[in-house]
Amino acid sequence: MKAGPIHHAARSQHAGGTPAIPPVIAPDRPRPRRSGPLSGVLMMLIAGFVALGVLRQFDPARHRFYPRCAFKAATGLDCPGCGGLRATHQLLRGNWRAALALNPLFVAGAPVLLLLGVLTTVSRPARAACREMLTHRCGIGVILTGLVAYTIARNLP
Repeated sequence: MKAGPIHHAARSQHAGGTPAIPPVIAPDRPRPRRSGPLSGVLMMLIAGFVALGVLRQFDPARHRFYPRCAFKAATGLDCPGCGGLRATHQLLRGNWRAALALNPLFVAGAPVLLLLGVLTTVSRPARAACREMLTHRCGIGVILTGLVAYTIARNLP
């Protein structure tokens, strides 16, 4: 162990000329490691691939360990995300038509969201543009209006 700086507890001396307290050598403390942004991205990628592997193996229509939609349980109506897990399972299996039948908005929007996620991770200008769009009142209004319209349309008889 390396010795750190010398700390003088008291610099005064007794009347006899001897130091009041001898100097104490403080041990160096290990500095906490800072993980960079890439380690967080790497962990998210690993978790995402594991989740996609589980989703590919276990069909949400047959296995009950997947979460159920609280909106559908409360109202009996499909929310904009209903069918997203089943659609992802079908996409991972290569069944595009089945995925489109389950949730067309999700199938169309997933590649766009994935691209935005990649761009905002690697590009500061893209991150700033996305932040501006999502925090601007008009951008939020357009997104929410689109989601409400899609929810109404998919629940019409």
